[in-house]
This record gives sequence, structure tokens and C-alpha cells, in this order.
Amino acid sequence: MEKFTKFRDPGTGIAPFLPIAPASRTPLIIPLELTLFLFRVPLLFLGLGLEFILVEAVGEVTLRKVLPPVVAWTRWLLLRTVLLLCGIWWIDEQLEGVTKSYVPWVWMETGD
Repeated sequence: MEKFTKFRDPGTGIAPFLPIAPASRTPLIIPLELTLFLFRVPLLFLGLGLEFILVEAVGEVTLRKVLPPVVAWTRWLLLRTVLLLCGIWWIDEQLEGVTKSYVPWVWMETGD
């Protein structure tokens, strides 16, 4: 494997052709993961079911025309709860690479 060291990234030292070593796991973590799985999966289905019933069925039929923010916030809360149960703690909600541009609408007269 030493013949691939010349392909390392000079800035980070990452070798793209070397295999990644698997992470070592202790046998004590398996019961914890199984317990979390048994609690998270029913809560996940409950959250998705509530989102479907409250937002997609009842909210779209009755509340969409009257109180659209209530439907939107209920959808946001339930889907964020589902993401939290999946292990996604934070989502960065910003736009990158978007700049404001100023276009002056000044009509210039030509002096003919």
C-alpha cells in the first residue's frame, strides 16, 4: 500500500485509495442500541401517523383555508420530531451563495 502514498492530498493527507478501517464496537453497546431501536420505531410511526392524520387529512380539508399557519407549524413540529427520533439534531436553514443585487431602473435618454 505504500505505492499509493504519492496520491495523498497535500493539504489534508487523506489517501483516497486506502480502505477505511471499520470502527471497533464493544459488545456492551448492542443492548443499548436495541433498546433505543425498540423505543424509537414506535414513536417514529406514531409521529408519521399523527402528521398524516392531523396535517395531510384533517388540516388540508378543514384548516388550510382558515388557518394556514396552524397547519404549517403542526407539520413543522411533527416532522422535526421525526427527524429528532432519527438522530438528526440540527438543520442549518440558511441560503448560501445568494446575494442581493441592485438593478437600477433608470432610463437613460440618448442625445440624438
